[in-house]
Amino acid sequence: MMIDYANDLHLTLPFHQHFLDSMFSNRHSEIKRNRNLEYVTEGLGESFDWNKSLTQQRSNGSLFNSPATTAAAFIHTQDNNCFQYLH
Repeated sequence: MMIDYANDLHLTLPFHQHFLDSMFSNRHSEIKRNRNLEYVTEGLGESFDWNKSLTQQRSNGSLFNSPATTAAAFIHTQDNNCFQYLH
């Protein structure tokens, strides 16, 4: 998630900690329930088990027929089926 990257770079963000905690909690809940993953996976970065996401891979090699989600999965897994879909 971009906020994780900003924190890693020690950037000061104009958000209250309560807001950030709530956002991270919501993200964790979404991942745990595997709900709406097609809308959020590309933004999860290293915090997501990308190999587990491949269980949702379609026969055409995509994840959710989404080029963005499939590209994110490929970046993290180097899965050949993702690559073939994107190619």
